[in-house]
Amino acid sequence: MSVLSQSENLVREIDDLNNQAWSLNSENPLKAIELANLALSRSENISYGFGIAVAKKTLGACCIWTFENEEGVQYCLESAQLFKSLKDKLNEASVYYYSGTNLFYLKEYEQALVHYKISYDLNLKINNELGMADVLIGKGTVYYTIDQNDKALSLLLESEKICKKIKNKNSLVKAHEGLGETYYNLKKYDKAILYFGSCVAFCKELAAHNTEASAFDGLGRTYSALQRYEDAIDNYECSLKLKKDLGLKFGEAATLNNIGKLYIRKNDTKKAIEVYVQAYQLSEKIRSRKNVYRSTEKLAELYELEGNTTEAFKYYKIFHHAVEEERNLKNKKLTKNFEQQHKVLQSQTEKAIIEERGKEQENFSDQLTLMSKIGQQIISSFDVETIVKTVYESVNGLMDATGFGIGIYHKTDHVIMFPLFIEGEERFENLFYEIKDINRLAAVCFNNTQEIILNDVRAEIGKYIKQSQAPKAGKEVESLIYLPLIYKENVLGVITVQSFNTNSYSNYHLNILKNLATYIAIALENAKLYHEQELKVVELEKTFENARLVSEIGK
Repeated sequence: MSVLSQSENLVREIDDLNNQAWSLNSENPLKAIELANLALSRSENISYGFGIAVAKKTLGACCIWTFENEEGVQYCLESAQLFKSLKDKLNEASVYYYSGTNLFYLKEYEQALVHYKISYDLNLKINNELGMADVLIGKGTVYYTIDQNDKALSLLLESEKICKKIKNKNSLVKAHEGLGETYYNLKKYDKAILYFGSCVAFCKELAAHNTEASAFDGLGRTYSALQRYEDAIDNYECSLKLKKDLGLKFGEAATLNNIGKLYIRKNDTKKAIEVYVQAYQLSEKIRSRKNVYRSTEKLAELYELEGNTTEAFKYYKIFHHAVEEERNLKNKKLTKNFEQQHKVLQSQTEKAIIEERGKEQENFSDQLTLMSKIGQQIISSFDVETIVKTVYESVNGLMDATGFGIGIYHKTDHVIMFPLFIEGEERFENLFYEIKDINRLAAVCFNNTQEIILNDVRAEIGKYIKQSQAPKAGKEVESLIYLPLIYKENVLGVITVQSFNTNSYSNYHLNILKNLATYIAIALENAKLYHEQELKVVELEKTFENARLVSEIGK
């Protein structure tokens, strides 16, 4: 056999491996990873660029199902660059869709939308309607996750229309699952049942068991919300069976937690405890911290209701430890995410944006490293005043922040309270703004979850408020930024930087502050959670001690 024939045979074998791996990427990701790694190794041995690109694309897609999303983004970025060099727009577009989905699972929603847009634009150029439909589903998923359900609905209905036009049921089931979730969020339960049910029917036909399991879970949640508990249980059981058969342990634990919640609604404490114990044991086995603290928090509350202080205290301790572990994990992930953002910004598609920013971006990598260090300092604080001072000292080194404050929403009083507002050498304590005051930028930012950047306040403030008012404290400023502080789709408050000079802030400064805002929101939520748990632990310790004393007196 000639050298050429041997080479052709190797390429054919690699292509076969890649095709097998790709066909299994969602239904059997572990087997797909094994085959893709084999294809990757063989491709690298003979410098077969297309084989390398396809193998990395498969690995990036598989990471979605194995929850190794940081690695998934990296595989996708490397694959995208290879497909770009090969002028393969179809595969390049597909890879950006999968990198967007990995970023979504990392809760990097803004970056996910950037990648989805790149994918959509590439698909549009080559008139790939299927690719466009999938991207619309991805974008819709981001929007219903962050509770922008009207946007999600528009995108998902558009995708459904395309899927019907091109008669592609594989993408149609995903669109219907997304529509089910969106209508569930909108409390339009009849439509949610309609779309989840349609999704299940198509999934059975297509043997798309992953999506079918999710749709059954969605039906369970919807029927539970309608207090149709028997129907809810039936659907949850179907979801559980599929997840067990597929080995989706994380999903199984999540569904068990949903079933536990249903029994709480039914006031069946005994059954709720039984299910939550199962959820906890499984979550502990698979090291799912999120599901551990979801189940143990409820177990502690349920045992407390039953007067079993020993078990309540036991589960509160486990819950508290799980929260601490999750916090530490988030800290590590944040550092990785900043590094990943830098890699994303260095990708070919984003370089043009960096160049437009000119000299401001020359030290962007250094700034990301610095922000990561600052973030760790912020998150390690459990005192709000310390958080404000830490951020103020840090921000002043990155931009003109003569005026600075972090406002926290107080739900009971319907106000945004600035425990400490700094303006140069002056300090103002406990400034507050009512959220119904539509002529205050703090309220506008909070109510609309809106980023505000003004570089000539007097000329530009009319875009946001009807009647300008004098500041409650300090002097009039010329430039300012207001950003909402968001944690898990909840707006916790606002952050503002202010300057006495015009044209003080660019999008570069806005992005720095947005990155820091992520840390601040986590730090505020951590501080709140920490103090709440400290109070609960102290209270339980007192209850436990009282019970012990009563027991001793009884003896």
